[in-house]
Amino acid sequence: MIQQSQPPANNPIKQTLREYLEQVVTDIPIPRFVLGLLLAACFGYLIGRLYVRCGRSLSNRREFAHNFPLLVVTTMLVISIVKSSLALSLGLVGALSIVRFRAAIKEPEELTYLFFAIAMGLGLGGNQEIITVFAFFVIAGIIMLNNLRSRDETPTLHMTVSGPQSCDLESILAQLRRHCTDLHLMRLDETDETMEVALHISFESIDQLNAARKSLRAMDTPLQFSFLDTQGMP
Repeated sequence: MIQQSQPPANNPIKQTLREYLEQVVTDIPIPRFVLGLLLAACFGYLIGRLYVRCGRSLSNRREFAHNFPLLVVTTMLVISIVKSSLALSLGLVGALSIVRFRAAIKEPEELTYLFFAIAMGLGLGGNQEIITVFAFFVIAGIIMLNNLRSRDETPTLHMTVSGPQSCDLESILAQLRRHCTDLHLMRLDETDETMEVALHISFESIDQLNAARKSLRAMDTPLQFSFLDTQGMP
């Protein structure tokens, strides 16, 4: 007597994966979604104000801060849509692998604030409003405390000095050391005709800065120099 073979049992792992892929996207509650969008816009604006007030980046902070509200709202929207469907999540990964993002991030501080904004959007998009609001105030408090502590320190200026290739670098540094409280050589660019030096330099007052300027002007070699201040002189 021939026995009929039983059909193989369904693999539970495959069954679970199939259920995830076939899961129907649930409708997003409109009132909660609108509340999340408003919170995201507010957080993005506040992050931008924090960046303008407490940031130390050499770039135009006011112009860069305009990106934060849009970044938080967009991140919140994306997470709200894809969180309930594995298929949409995989589609998002595929789309991001095609699109290449190139952002001119010049300093680590800019990247830190961008991650801050993205984290706020992730939290709101995941319907974690309470913990997101709490985390925002904790992180904002840390930023403000660091800013208060840094104001007690002597402000650091970014200085560039350029001149002919024949100018003596040691003489330039010696003239600056007579009037500054701290000096660090960051970069030296030299060609057959010109030389350019980038420095981080600190002065206790405007009088010391003016004295340094006069010392450089009194040198035999004609020099061009500029000071870039991000925090404000005392």
